[in-house]
Amino acid sequence: MAATTFATATVAAGPTLDAFKDFLRDDLTGLGSLLALRAQLEQLIDGFQPFGARPALLLVDIDGFGPINSVYGRSIGDEVLAITAARLRQLISGENATYRSGGDEFAVLLAPMPMFEAVSWAEQLQAALSDTFEIDGSIVPMTVSVAVVMLGHRHRVDGLLRDADVTMYRAKAEGGNRVDVYNWEVDSWSTARKRDAARLEKEVEELRLQNRVLTEALTLDLTTGMPNALAFEADHLQLYAWRKRAGEAYAVLLVSVDGVNEFRARFRTRQGSEAIVGVGHTVRDTVRQSDRAYALDEGTFAVLLRGSTTKQAIGAAQRIRAKVDKLGLKHPADGGRPVTVTLAAIEAGYRHAEAQDVVTEVSSLLQSAIDKGGARIVWPH
Repeated sequence: MAATTFATATVAAGPTLDAFKDFLRDDLTGLGSLLALRAQLEQLIDGFQPFGARPALLLVDIDGFGPINSVYGRSIGDEVLAITAARLRQLISGENATYRSGGDEFAVLLAPMPMFEAVSWAEQLQAALSDTFEIDGSIVPMTVSVAVVMLGHRHRVDGLLRDADVTMYRAKAEGGNRVDVYNWEVDSWSTARKRDAARLEKEVEELRLQNRVLTEALTLDLTTGMPNALAFEADHLQLYAWRKRAGEAYAVLLVSVDGVNEFRARFRTRQGSEAIVGVGHTVRDTVRQSDRAYALDEGTFAVLLRGSTTKQAIGAAQRIRAKVDKLGLKHPADGGRPVTVTLAAIEAGYRHAEAQDVVTEVSSLLQSAIDKGGARIVWPH
């Protein structure tokens, strides 16, 4: 390729740029920095007509540079960048004609020329830079993509760089290792891609919502709307792990509506369901915000009390029992008798690795109390 130079614009020297001269040169490659590129573009952008010979901005991006870093290491990656920059300097002459504009991205400014010549330059650059080379005994394959943007249709540097970025994005989306040229179709393509991305994002959000609904359906008791036994098992696993890791105590409280087993059919009537729901919601609303209540079975509820001992669980049981008594719910098997509850509390320990372990132990206490007439609070003595 013949050398191309700029005779139209150079970065003006002066006190301001002298103060920032360190920022105008890329330390690794010795090429001009993005700041230098922007300064050059500011001078060039308004000086040419939309048609005829115009300067061209070529954006050069290494395809798959991330894997090169991952496979060969950061130092090899830096050498790849340095070698690419050296090749660019050999192919392009003229001060401020070559730049490193990003991590693995370079820019070339070509002097005014017809578009077909700029595209020819891009194709030659793309072919010359796409090659394998050896570094420290490693054969590193490399290809590049090149985006071509002719100056003259934009009046702001940011708009010009955006055109280059979108053109490069399309080149990468179509497989890379190619030259792509900015035109109005790129904007249409970009808009379509954004619409597709927005549509996909909406679909993903809908799927997330559906998944959340399904998860809630699997972990909610339909009668009371409270978390069910599956949720209890998952939460217990977290509390047990936290106890092993941090030594924080937790307690388990079981609450059973008296007479459910003997009069199950009656408790499935409207009056019975209202009694069960009333007790469940009372349990849920009485415990602390840091605790959580669950519907384990028909008429049986559990509470996980984080950071609590048996004594604190007994206190929670007393409050629940008192509030249930105040509800004045009528027993479905005997309209004149109020609904009562039996409660059992224990502090969970390292022996309760599974939720079933702790439920089995506290259920034994609960059943013993029910067998003695119920309507009481029990705990290990």
